[in-house]
Amino acid sequence: MENEPHKIRGVSKQAKEDSYRYVWVGLRCVNQTDQDALAACILSMCRWYRNAGVCYVYLPDVEASENPQDPLSTFYSSIWFTKGWTLQELLAPAEVRFYEKSWVFLGTKKDLCDTIEGITGIPRAILVGTQELHHASIA
Repeated sequence: MENEPHKIRGVSKQAKEDSYRYVWVGLRCVNQTDQDALAACILSMCRWYRNAGVCYVYLPDVEASENPQDPLSTFYSSIWFTKGWTLQELLAPAEVRFYEKSWVFLGTKKDLCDTIEGITGIPRAILVGTQELHHASIA
């Protein structure tokens, strides 16, 4: 929660620099005890991400001084890759851009797809959009 104001300011500044007029910032606000509400929320958020011009991923536990492609980097061990919402944030938008704790740009989903595949196990073809999700194995 301590990073939320920094996240909101950072995403607003970045969106303005990228000429976006509107932003949507996902913060922890979903009741996960009501399964019906949770399912509806996931579908709704998936539509938001799919229709977004870009998804900015803020990684407050990642250092810019490190190479994100290094398996010993903080990028590899970022808590973001363990969150429940990561899958839709990563797969639904066509454009995903990663930023470290000081809002230094690390790369796009396409730039980092081999690294992200190594972290998540999601095949490169799914990450870059050359294979559609409905053809993917859920294993």
